[in-house]
Amino acid sequence: VGNVIVASFQYRVGAFGFLHLSPVMPGFEEEAPGNVGLWDQALALRWLKENARAFGGNPEWMTLFGESAGSSSVNAQLMSPVTRGLVKRGMMQSATMNAPWSHMTSEKAVEIGKALVNDCNCNASLLPENPQAVMACMRQVDAKTISVQQWNSYSGILSYPSAPTIDGAFLP
Repeated sequence: VGNVIVASFQYRVGAFGFLHLSPVMPGFEEEAPGNVGLWDQALALRWLKENARAFGGNPEWMTLFGESAGSSSVNAQLMSPVTRGLVKRGMMQSATMNAPWSHMTSEKAVEIGKALVNDCNCNASLLPENPQAVMACMRQVDAKTISVQQWNSYSGILSYPSAPTIDGAFLP
């Protein structure tokens, strides 16, 4: 190993990073667009590229590394048009976006999101007509409840209640 600079960053996970309800909230898509965890990562990558020289690094030789869900994130960043050209290469240890739990369709994400909304005692049936009221209700729910309820809202084999969504924007 030689001249290596390691940088790590945090991003939103679970429902806080991947709640995807935009297809059922016309005009309020930004309230729960999904994939904000991936957008957080992209922002961190842009910052690292812009500031790599300040750390003694070369912004043209950035390499991503991730293991398990992190590996899937590396894969998502490498294939997204949003981050094209930000990094030179990626190393993915274990899972990639081929893993069944690493991503979900928009339809599945909406189904899971609605279950979470209902399990937090906010009425998901109001989403199309009154998304503001539903999102205001969700903002009143404490983070611990959302964290617990996201697991109660979904039961799947080899999958998770929130994951990157094939949204046509970050993931085409």
